[in-house]
Amino acid sequence: MYNMGDCDAKRSGVESESCASYSAALANGKPIFTPPNSTLADGLAVPIVGFNAFATAKNIVDEVITVSENYIALSILRLVEQEKAVVEGAGVVGLAALLQGKQEELKGKTIKEIFHERAWLASNMFAVKVKIIAETKGPSHTKELKDLLALYYDEVFWGNNVH
Repeated sequence: MYNMGDCDAKRSGVESESCASYSAALANGKPIFTPPNSTLADGLAVPIVGFNAFATAKNIVDEVITVSENYIALSILRLVEQEKAVVEGAGVVGLAALLQGKQEELKGKTIKEIFHERAWLASNMFAVKVKIIAETKGPSHTKELKDLLALYYDEVFWGNNVH
């Protein structure tokens, strides 16, 4: 179900060092109690990863990165200063991983935008709508990306059909 075929995209999970419950669950082979410490990423600070979430993610996440509170704070500040966006700590851990130098393979790459929406999806509370703005190498690469997404997802909206 989660096999991405020949896709060479790397899927990274990121959590705060202050409550690295997913990393602890991976090391233990199953969810385990992790003493929660205060963190700016309080939306991610769970003392025990959910069993269903763990069972799903362990097969599709390639790596788990932990980031420091200092880089979470710096990421919040950077988004306020440069993007005029106020973002909760859990929403900036990916940026914190980049700023902390924990994703060297992305150095020099162009990241456009990724959005996810769950709050306003009335049809399925277990679904998430993801909007990706990607930079491709040309028309054939664009077609390859579109075909790959259509292979694995029931609904793919492309170009001007995006809601």
